[in-house]
Amino acid sequence: MWQGWVTGSLGIWLIIASFIASDNVFNELGVGVAVAVIGFWVAVK
Repeated sequence: MWQGWVTGSLGIWLIIASFIASDNVFNELGVGVAVAVIGFWVAVK
């Protein structure tokens, strides 16, 4: 269960990091959203 929370937190970090000095914002933003949603979904399940 804690792995889901860690994965969700890393997804949130990817979303934040996509706006910090990046050339490919949409790719990192999409991956961050996907990782966060899947991570938190697994943690709550």
